[in-house]
Amino acid sequence: MARRLVSGCLALAAFAALGREASANGRPPATSTITFRQGHESDVAVGLTFGLLVSHDSGATWEWVCENAIGYGGPYDPDYAFSASGALFASTFDGLKVMRDSCTFEITSSGTGFIATDLLGPDHTLYVAASQQADPGHGVAGDFNIYRSTDDGKTFPTKGQPPGVVSWWQ
Repeated sequence: MARRLVSGCLALAAFAALGREASANGRPPATSTITFRQGHESDVAVGLTFGLLVSHDSGATWEWVCENAIGYGGPYDPDYAFSASGALFASTFDGLKVMRDSCTFEITSSGTGFIATDLLGPDHTLYVAASQQADPGHGVAGDFNIYRSTDDGKTFPTKGQPPGVVSWWQ
């Protein structure tokens, strides 16, 4: 797993120096999301076109997590959500991933279908929206339900799906 600590100023200078010459999955280096932990704003996750930066000291130092360690790649950018416990969730094509130990992203009990987005509510309930197209030839069922976890992402009972055709959650 590729990880390293970088000082805040050094990280910004390094990314600025990359400029137009570097690319991440054929795209210029860029930020896709910035997520703060509710009640612990010193914890921040910055989704990038080339992985994830995490800081637990308001940006004084950063830890880089490569795409492979999270479980995604290519031009896709996950959504991230911190839970009240500090667990960090990432939406991927292979299900919702969670990092509880500041080291490893693991699959949650939500399954291995595509998770389009995740969101932590003000009451610390984690909402997850699946956007899995059916593929009967490969035994993959379609799933466009919204799941809700009230136990820090350990279980995800189905919340429901609105009527009509859904192909993506945003």
